[in-house]
Amino acid sequence: MKYNIGFKISFIMYTLALVALPYMTARTWADIIALLFVVAVFYELFYLFYLRKKDNVKLSRAIAQYFLYLLISLELYVLINCIDLAVNGYTPTDFLGNSIGETVYGLKAIIEDKMGIFVFGHIIVIATIYQIIYAIATKRSRR
Repeated sequence: MKYNIGFKISFIMYTLALVALPYMTARTWADIIALLFVVAVFYELFYLFYLRKKDNVKLSRAIAQYFLYLLISLELYVLINCIDLAVNGYTPTDFLGNSIGETVYGLKAIIEDKMGIFVFGHIIVIATIYQIIYAIATKRSRR
């Protein structure tokens, strides 16, 4: 059980890496996050193939937990992006990136970002369905 805590914590790096992605020109920050991300991924793989045995966890359960934590970290990224969009606003642009409208803030900014709604909506739906299936399967396996 003690290795499982590190496994869960390592998924925070997915969210941090996605948040740092737009700032890849800030070399120090990007390099630190990239290094931590790679270390976290290696730890997760090491856990899946070796440490899970010490925690007495089956491979199928460890893989199911991997996808659960991965989808939770993606949901966290969606939440952070929606908060950022609401606070900093959304400006509609054309194909070349030229502004074609007024900047909107708050819930209206989230609704106006059609591409964000498309991508983030799918992430939220897939993650929610997987979490429900995982909860049902876990409940049944404990009986």
